[in-house]
Amino acid sequence: AAVARRQGKLLESARNFIRALELAPRSHLKAFDVGLTYGLLRRNEEAEIYLDRTIALAPDWTLPYIYRAWIYIIRDGNIARARKYLTESEGKIDLSRSKYYWWLLRLVEPDFKKNLSHIAPGADTAAYYLQLAQFHRLLGNNNRERT
Repeated sequence: AAVARRQGKLLESARNFIRALELAPRSHLKAFDVGLTYGLLRRNEEAEIYLDRTIALAPDWTLPYIYRAWIYIIRDGNIARARKYLTESEGKIDLSRSKYYWWLLRLVEPDFKKNLSHIAPGADTAAYYLQLAQFHRLLGNNNRERT
């Protein structure tokens, strides 16, 4: 399924990920892969169903929340809805520790100074410092970016 997705064979990939999920129905990773692939196909309603299933299986994993918010932006251009969804999710997860969050954060919170307070170190310290550097670059703080 993953190879087919990388080859651009998205329908084949979706079918294969669904089959993998049928074989391992409690796998949050398989559910996420189905949701991600449907998102790439722009079949957003189906993507949301599988992302919700992913969240039900792994409620503390940040990535399906982030991708679900992206769908609101990609499908509808609705940044306010994405922001609201993420705000509602804050009690369930700590987005600040996700290395994928800062890409989305730049859209849902355009105040880059405020964004610096939303970033926290996690298990991947390199990703944390790269996020800090990116925001300092966006703020024009070249010395802080290099540091």
